[in-house]
Amino acid sequence: MESYTVLEQLEPGALGTMLVVELKTEKEGAGRKYVLKQAMDLLKLQHPNICIYKELFITWDNKISSLFLCLVMQHSSQGDLSSLIKAKRKKREKVEDMVLQKFLGQMMDALFYIHKQNVFHRNLKPSNILLTDEVSFMLCDFSVDTLMTDEMKWKIRVEEDPDSKSWMSPEALCFSFSEKSDIWSLGCILLDMMTCFFLNVKETNSLLRDIRKDTSSLERVLTLMQKGNKDTLPLSQILLMMLQIQPSMRPSAKDLVDIPYVMECLALAGSSLSKQEKTLPSAILDVLLEGGIGSVLEFMQTYWDIEQAQAKAIKRLASLLGEENALMYLLELLDPVTCAMRTHIDSLELQLDGCRLLLDIIGQALQQNVDVEMLVGEEGINSLLKTMRTYSENEELLSMICTLLMMISASEMAAEALRKAGVITDVLSIISNFPQNRQICLSCSGILWSLAVNVETGSG
Repeated sequence: MESYTVLEQLEPGALGTMLVVELKTEKEGAGRKYVLKQAMDLLKLQHPNICIYKELFITWDNKISSLFLCLVMQHSSQGDLSSLIKAKRKKREKVEDMVLQKFLGQMMDALFYIHKQNVFHRNLKPSNILLTDEVSFMLCDFSVDTLMTDEMKWKIRVEEDPDSKSWMSPEALCFSFSEKSDIWSLGCILLDMMTCFFLNVKETNSLLRDIRKDTSSLERVLTLMQKGNKDTLPLSQILLMMLQIQPSMRPSAKDLVDIPYVMECLALAGSSLSKQEKTLPSAILDVLLEGGIGSVLEFMQTYWDIEQAQAKAIKRLASLLGEENALMYLLELLDPVTCAMRTHIDSLELQLDGCRLLLDIIGQALQQNVDVEMLVGEEGINSLLKTMRTYSENEELLSMICTLLMMISASEMAAEALRKAGVITDVLSIISNFPQNRQICLSCSGILWSLAVNVETGSG
């Protein structure tokens, strides 16, 4: 079977990008059945970090007597990862550690998902990863190489444009694919992102080609990077595993998600994989949480990645907040609570309990004339906004978050952080969705008032 593609960008506002695959084969029945099955599998993919396919249809072209498979996929106008790398390379700037970690977390989550469906990307590279914002990425362009079965045509493509295949694994160049091939490609992309501030395009392509035969050049580059930044050590160790020449020596996505550093990246990305098999028996949890506020805070730090532990700790803190010595801990409480909410964003119960606790903490702090700026930093504000946007239809939770934001927006620092994060649009949307909820409307009005007052104060 040969697969020809015509990529056509539809007008803004249309469904998306249409991919057309021409089907030609000597054994037409078997070839077409294979392609149709693979295309149907692509249509079933539903993941936040995968560019989804919206529609599939088959058409016949009478002029050339050929059958075409048409796939309409989600479209993004934000650019792709190659443009981000190019911009960083031009300025000789490093890709920020947080961006690298979130990228790895999101891509591992996506690869774990597709490999579980027995789908391999086959041509993973920076231009096939879309940007949806500064730290959000989506795999795209599964179709052509995923559907191709013509080995000769594949090898011709590789020979015609070797640079575009720099990210491919050694075995993939020989038309042998598995989930390990995608792991190699992801490792190459990470290496490209990590070295773009000191390697140019030619040097990078040369490095990616060299490591297919000998990984000594990779080790030299990683050693050079570690001299300037010891923080790259965990990621360097991951790269050495991902870029093993022999596929049998390479980890699978399932293997990688069990590595503590990758687990941290998955947690930053909000992946449910970061919570797999992370539980403690209830009896042990109860014993560990018998102490006072200080011991509970230590417990939260130790078991930050276990949702059950964080949920129980928040409930325990709520029960201890009325004790006399609680006042001395007020400045220490908000960070661990907002961190738990951010890490376990998928748990509605934890978000509700967390907001109730935050209201109590900030209420007590204000009564004691504690400066709000000492309580709530930018990360805490961003955590609240993330919860608000994730649960934009939950009236009970929104009511509490809006009250919290109103309480802290009196601070000039908080008001500026909220304004930069685009909270005005969120607030107006909430008022529009819940005009009958008096508490929400009052809190939202209070937020807008604080932002307006702080703008005037700042300009004055």
